[in-house]
Amino acid sequence: MTLRSFRVLVPTIVAVAMAAGATSANADSLVYSKDGNVWVASPDGTNQRQLTTDGSPQLPYESPSQADDGTILALRGTRFYKFNRSGQPLGPPLDSVLTNPPNPGGAVGPFDPQISPDGTKIAYWLGIFGGWYDYATNTYYNDPESATVWQRADTGQPLPSTAFYESPSWLADSSGALIFEPTNILTPQVRIAAAGANHHDTVGWFHDRDTLADPMQAKEIGSGELTRAGDKLALLRGTLVRGSDNSIQLYSVTGFGVAPTAWPCELKGAAGGELGKPTWAPSGAGLAWAEADGIWTSPVGADCSSIAPRLTIPGASQPDWGPADAGVAAAPAAAPAPAPRATPARPASGLRVASPRSIRRAALRRRGLRVSVTCTQRCRVSATLTYKHRRIARRTGRRSKPGRLTLTVRPSRRRLALVPRRAVLRLRVTATTRSGRRTVMTRTVTVRR
Repeated sequence: MTLRSFRVLVPTIVAVAMAAGATSANADSLVYSKDGNVWVASPDGTNQRQLTTDGSPQLPYESPSQADDGTILALRGTRFYKFNRSGQPLGPPLDSVLTNPPNPGGAVGPFDPQISPDGTKIAYWLGIFGGWYDYATNTYYNDPESATVWQRADTGQPLPSTAFYESPSWLADSSGALIFEPTNILTPQVRIAAAGANHHDTVGWFHDRDTLADPMQAKEIGSGELTRAGDKLALLRGTLVRGSDNSIQLYSVTGFGVAPTAWPCELKGAAGGELGKPTWAPSGAGLAWAEADGIWTSPVGADCSSIAPRLTIPGASQPDWGPADAGVAAAPAAAPAPAPRATPARPASGLRVASPRSIRRAALRRRGLRVSVTCTQRCRVSATLTYKHRRIARRTGRRSKPGRLTLTVRPSRRRLALVPRRAVLRLRVTATTRSGRRTVMTRTVTVRR
């Protein structure tokens, strides 16, 4: 059963199901990104409030997350910013390990930062080119891979990193996190790591094939989250875990000593083709995620019959569900006048891009990288792949009316020979409207053997 089938089969019960789920989450809230700024709202989409005003398309606030006490953390550039529930800063911004690094060419990120439930630590991940020395933790990365980074949330002091894994998702007790390696073949794709653990000390949990009747149907899995009770898991699954036509797979969990049981329904058919990382309600009775048109939510009970997706906050992305109320904290008596509202992050061209976050080298050589671009008006699009500022492939296309355009960017054998067996490429997508307004989006793509 798919997400699309739920939308078709149960539209009349969505409001009832959501209302039933909301009764157990009256004090909960979602923090999220919208128009380049941080917002907070009740889980049903009411009480929406903008907390920051200085975000912009050029320098947005991204990946907001919240601790149990209501502290909000957001990424802007390479630094982390903390706020209270009224949007007031909690101290100066904190540097990441990529803020003014000794060797800026060896890594990209930070990606997907999260503050721990107890508010004491931050976890995020990097894409490593190889040959990069992190003086903050005296770590030398000699293999192009991912690395999970841990830092203190009060001072920003780095803790030891966990090499080779990405997308950390905190456990309820803040002792560590789920970490992922979506393309692992021989070892578990999902592992458990204590904060600051060496990669040799992580605990393997399961591989996608461990949950299937036919192990040959295994796919990439990653970017998941456990309920606080530890009884359910939701994660992204697909030919490419971060890419078009991925899905959200739900599981029942009975502990880390055995593989979870996959539910027979996958949430699929996202607007724009790609589903974002899921986040659980503190009670485990609801789930939220982002699609190209906004944030979706659904109640989640003991089985698939409870699922009823609803577009809850249009135009928003990157939700994080926490136990703190959406209510505003008391503002100081002499609060400054609010800054002018920033220009919305959604550009005039309405550019939306879906592409894989990783691809095998053989697939890149044979089939190329598929890039799906959606424009809300007539546009001309170019997609360029570069390695260390050297262009290795480029493809252009046009849309005479609003809609989706798919480009296949495939490097020649001669160009691909310039790229190591494992590398991090940069994808740059440029859309130009009929009026000449240009919008640029960039992301990284990891090439694997």
